Amino acid sequence: MYTDSVAVPGKLNPEVQVRVATGADAEDVVRISDIDKDTFIRLHESGVTCLLATLNGGNPSAVAFFCSGKIFIKGLALKYDFGADGSYGFWFKTLPEFRNKGLNNSLMVFKCELERETGRKYRFCFIESENQLSYDIQIKAGYKPIISLFFIKLFFLRFSIAENIENGSRKISLFTRPPGDGFTVL
Repeated sequence: MYTDSVAVPGKLNPEVQVRVATGADAEDVVRISDIDKDTFIRLHESGVTCLLATLNGGNPSAVAFFCSGKIFIKGLALKYDFGADGSYGFWFKTLPEFRNKGLNNSLMVFKCELERETGRKYRFCFIESENQLSYDIQIKAGYKPIISLFFIKLFFLRFSIAENIENGSRKISLFTRPPGDGFTVL
């Protein structure tokens, strides 16, 4: 999905604080997102930005990641270049007991402000087809579907089939290993 402007539904909760995570925040990021510490450090060192949200100054309770440029998503066998003015948001996660308190909206607004400050005009995200709630939220925020992506893993091979929704063109890719330099591997 893609958008050049994001509209966050509802009012922002003034009790939510958002900040950019540092390497010292690894334990909080792991606790919230279920990724391992080594993955967080690798992403952090490769230029991926991680945001943390807290409610009323408590412990961080929500996390979001975003990056720009060229990425390779191992699980999806997807290689994509978002360009210098594009940004890809992923792994938005809020602990269950903190859902519906405005943390995700605050993360999205903070992320968009950072993107705007750094010249990122376009925002992209991928949503799993069975995640209708997330899809509906992104549509309400102004995102438009542009690519339908399917992937198949067969032994050590990974195939992806990307269909452009606007013009119906399809691209099939085969990956046996991640691409070379210049790509952030997720």
